[in-house]
Formats: sequence, structure tokens, C-alpha cells
Amino acid sequence: MMKKVLKVMACTMIFVMLLGDTRSAFASNEQIVSTVKVNDDNTIQISIGTGEQQVGYLESHAGNRGPEDFIMYGEKTYILDSVNKKVLVYSNNEWSYNIYIEECRYPGLLCVEENGVYVLDLNQDTIIQYDKKGKIQRSFEIPINDYALYNA
Repeated sequence: MMKKVLKVMACTMIFVMLLGDTRSAFASNEQIVSTVKVNDDNTIQISIGTGEQQVGYLESHAGNRGPEDFIMYGEKTYILDSVNKKVLVYSNNEWSYNIYIEECRYPGLLCVEENGVYVLDLNQDTIIQYDKKGKIQRSFEIPINDYALYNA
């Protein structure tokens, strides 16, 4: 099971790298909007902020932060908002609900399966499994070999 989750997360990371950054933030009519291109026919536009249906966006000298990842699973699109620590869930390009992930210090990657939503916490080197209502099911520590990270 854990191997399958790690494999899906690795595939997601490769997919995002190959596609380039399909998410962007821009000013339009003095309203800041984040755009997630789901596919050629579907685009979701979300305003920037801290509200229930908004995504966070931070500008800093260390680099900008906004929606980190998104996944399409079945008829739903899941968007990882690392700034506001939540996953926004869309059905048919309309907002449905949020899964709050306050326990994650730095959410980085997202994976969705039938039995839950998995979020990679880059700060704690763990994968946290949530049910579709946001309750933690379990967490997995990821053994990180510092030598491999810095000498690759």
C-alpha cells in the first residue's frame, strides 16, 4: 500500500515537472486570481485570499508560494493550498468542499485514492493520510538519507 502511494506521488511530481507550471497568479481588474488548467477544455479560476473558496499566495524574497499541486480523481479536482493548509475539492469545475490539513507544516505534494487523500509534509518528512472529511487516518515517516539528497 505504501509503495503504491509513493509511486503515485512520484508519478505526480514527474507529471507536474513535464507539464511545466500550469498554475499562475496574475492581476485582472485589480482582483488577483489563481488559475488551474485542468485540461484543454476546463480551467478553474480561484481568487487569492484566506476565505473558504480562496487559495493562499505569498510573495517573499525566498520565493513565491501558492497552490502547490493538483490532482484529478474521477469527476473531482483536488487543489493543494499549502499557504492556507487545505485541499479544495471541485466537482465539475465548481467548488464543493475543503479538507483542512492544519497538521501539515509544509504541504508539498498531493495524492488521492478511493480510501483517502495523502499529503506530503516536506517539513516533517511524512505522508499524512486523511479521509475525505479531513480526519487523519495515519501518517508514514519517510526515511531520508541526507547523503543521497546532498550528493546526488
